[in-house]
Amino acid sequence: MKRSDTQLTEAKRYHLYTMRKQNTSIREMVKGMGRSHTTLSRELTWNTGLKGYRYQQAQHKVGLQHTEKPKAVKLTRVNIQFQLSGARMG
Repeated sequence: MKRSDTQLTEAKRYHLYTMRKQNTSIREMVKGMGRSHTTLSRELTWNTGLKGYRYQQAQHKVGLQHTEKPKAVKLTRVNIQFQLSGARMG
């Protein structure tokens, strides 16, 4: 299964937001979205703050996590020499 199949899209987050505003239960949301109740419960838990679930903030947060995750670095002689000397590459 591709990672994009497991993550919620912005459209799915908006759908979750509107259903939440209508006080729809998670089990009912699952039927309309085709997702696991665990996925939706986790999404609501992770992204509900003092003002409730806000889909735009949730989407922004996911974007930040994606850009901040460590990237693979190709090892070359120069990189290895920097790592051995204790210097950091940018």
